[in-house]
Order: sequence, then C-alpha cells, then structure tokens
Amino acid sequence: MINFQIFKPFNPTISKRILAVAYPIIIANLSRATMGIVDMIMVGKLGVHSIAAVGFGEIIVFTLIVAIGISLMTATQTMTARRYGQNLFSRCSECLLNGQILGLLLGTPFMILGYFYCGKFITLFINDPLTIRECTDYASIQFLGILFPISCFIYRGFYTGIQKTSIYLKVVLISNLINIYLNIGLIFGREAISDYFFSFQFLFIHKLGLLWTFFPFPELGVSGAAIGTVIASAVSFLCFFFYYFTNGIYSKYKITKLYLDYSFIGKQLKLTWPIIKREGSFFIGITLLIAIMGLIGNIELAASNIIMRIYGIAIMPAVGIGSACASIVSYFLGQKQADQSWFTIKDSLRYTLFIMGGFAFLFAIFPKQIISVFSSDPTLLQVAIPLLRFLAVFAIIDGIVLVLTCTLEGAGDMNFIARISLIFIWIIFIPLAYLTGIYLNLGMWGPWISWMLGFLYLMFMLINRTIKGYWRTISI
Repeated sequence: MINFQIFKPFNPTISKRILAVAYPIIIANLSRATMGIVDMIMVGKLGVHSIAAVGFGEIIVFTLIVAIGISLMTATQTMTARRYGQNLFSRCSECLLNGQILGLLLGTPFMILGYFYCGKFITLFINDPLTIRECTDYASIQFLGILFPISCFIYRGFYTGIQKTSIYLKVVLISNLINIYLNIGLIFGREAISDYFFSFQFLFIHKLGLLWTFFPFPELGVSGAAIGTVIASAVSFLCFFFYYFTNGIYSKYKITKLYLDYSFIGKQLKLTWPIIKREGSFFIGITLLIAIMGLIGNIELAASNIIMRIYGIAIMPAVGIGSACASIVSYFLGQKQADQSWFTIKDSLRYTLFIMGGFAFLFAIFPKQIISVFSSDPTLLQVAIPLLRFLAVFAIIDGIVLVLTCTLEGAGDMNFIARISLIFIWIIFIPLAYLTGIYLNLGMWGPWISWMLGFLYLMFMLINRTIKGYWRTISI
C-alpha cells in the first residue's frame, strides 16, 4: 500500500516559499538549457564534426566561466542571504559590489590567455583537423566575451540572495530571444534563412524569413553561434545592471557610503576560493570525460555531447530547488532559526526526488525518441541510447548531491565541499577514467561508470555531513 504521506510537505509555509523562490530559477534555467539544445540542433545541421567542435569548445570556455562565475555567485548569494536575514540591506549591495570586483580581477587574465592559447589546448584532445579548426574558432570568440557571463552569475547570486529571482527569469528570457535570433542569422546567413522559410506554403511560416532581412547576416557557421552567444550575454549584463536601479531594489539596498571594506572583501574571497577549487576541479573532470570520448572516437564524442545537452535540461529544476534551498537556509541562519533550515532541506529533497524521478522514467522508457530530436544517424543512436538509460540511474544520485551541496554552501560550509570534491575528481574519477577508458581500452563506459562511482561517494559524504549538523554553527 502506498504511503501518500511522502507527498505532503514537512512544513507547508516553507514548502511554498521554496517554490516561490525556485520557480523563476527553474523556468529561467530550463529556458537557457533549451536554448543550448536549440543551438546544438542548429549546429547539428552543419554536421557531426560541428556538434563535436561546439560541444568541446563550450566545455573549455564554460569550465572557466563556471569555475569563476558560479564560485562568486555562490559566495555572493550566501553572504547576501545571510545579511538579508540579519536585515542589513546595504551590506547586501556591498556583497554584489565585492563580487563584481573579484570577477573582473579573476576573469580578465583568463579572457586574454584563453583567446590566444585555446587552439593549442584543443589539439591535445582532438585529432580531427576540421573539428579542431571549428572548435578553435568557436572557443576564441567565446573567450573574448567571458566577463559578461561571469558578471551575470554574480548578479544572479545577489538577486537570489534577496529572493528576487523573478528578475533573473526576465533577463534570461530576453537574452534567449536575442540569442536564438542572432544564432539563426549568423550561423546560416540571411539568404539561406529566407530560402528555407519561403519554401513553406503553410499559414504564416513562409513569412518568418522576413525577420532576418533587416540586417545583412553573413553565413558564419559555428563562429556565428559564438558571436550570437557573446552579444546575448552582453545584453544580459546590461539588463541586470539597470534592474538594480529600479525603485524596488535601489531604494532598499543602496549603499549608504561608497567605500571598499577590505575585511568584508576578504570574507567573500575566503568563501569564494574553496568553491573555485571545487568548480574548477569538477569541470576539469567533465572536460577530461569529454576529452577521453574524443580520443575514443568522434561518434562517442558527439553522443556524449548530445547526452549532456539533454541532461542539462533535466537537472535544471533540481538546480532551481537547490539554489532556493541555499538562499532560504542562509536566510534562516541569519534569523537565528536553524530549526527552520531543517524543514527547508527536507522539503527541497522531496521536490528534487520527485522531479529527477520523473526524468529518470523518461530516459529509461523513451531514449530513442528523445535522442532522435538531435540526430537520426543510426550509429550515433546505437551509442547514445544505452548511455541515456544509464543516466536514468545517475539522475537520482545527482539530484540528492546537488541539493545537499547547495545546502552546505548556503550555510557557509565551503571547505568541506571543496575537500570531498577534490577527492572525487583527483583521487576517484581521473585515475579510474584513465585506467578504464585509455589503459584498459573499455570504451566510453569506463569513464562514465567512474563518474557515477564518484557521485556515489559524494552522496554518502554529504548525507553524513548534513545529518551531523555542523553547518548550523558556521558564522560568515
């Protein structure tokens, strides 16, 4: 007999608050992930080599963007939410300012080095000359605009910390519309787009091509996808910036005295550094996973890129729940209500398990239909279908890991997260992935299974740390 009690929230008020904070993040993240899939579908029209090139190029660039951007976002969000709970509203804006200063200082060197040297790095992992050329073109353009997404991550941390996540949603929707418009125009060119839409004689579809007649879009292929993404990121930055000066934000959170509090910056940097180590190691792991796929073969690389795109959408609701959980946990700790944080954690896990369980069911039952959206290549389908079924199991584990990671980071327990993440990547995953994928020549399954084993380790360590409750006493 089913125990329907599990469907009921542990605390109805907090449960509703989690959803209120999370749903704009979920919609925004789904929109952004869907945009990434639309990009991949458009690039897929150029061939398998273009899918591989853009997929690997994005991983290189976003490894750095995420290592810096998400680290500063998490630190900014944690400190902002804690100050928000303490009713120190002007200090919330100081967290934002400090985050932007740190983002500029950390991001600029990587922008310069990435632009000039990404091509040499790519040749270490990819052998196909055409894929190398397109991947280098894509990554070098993205590196030029790397400061925009880093800044946007920091703004997102601020707005989530003060529980104004609807602003993030609005900005992402605006950015995605611009991104899809520019990507279509710059990947295929004005003439090809007009010919494509004019071939339809159904309702108004043949007139859609007129939307791309206002500018002389050149046909730039994967370089066009990169340019469109950079411009859209710049627009996002401007939207976040101007939203801060609206009445509902500026009047409440404005800094009363503009000066640099170096001790406060030091606290934020102290929170940021462990996250940089964690995020950097994590995305180095992903980069090596994809790099090993590239050494195994182009089909395995393309299949893994597609699978990651699909999973990128599936994990977005859990990311939204996790972000809301982190913000609310930090807020309650600022209010000296640690018991309310427990209800937040349990209800966040309940939502996440329902969501990821649903995606796991879809991955297991309908893998062919899902993957066929990207490619109908029979060889690619043969490789990708069992891999998507494998991720059905991984999805449940990852959902738990994500929420508990966000919980502990929201409480300020960054050093513990960094320690177990470094063990996961450098002691568990990398040696096992190399041993199974390269040395023992077990193909793509060795590295993927190694990845899951690492996540099982993270899950058990996070559950144990959360239950012990040390995070309740951390001061930031």
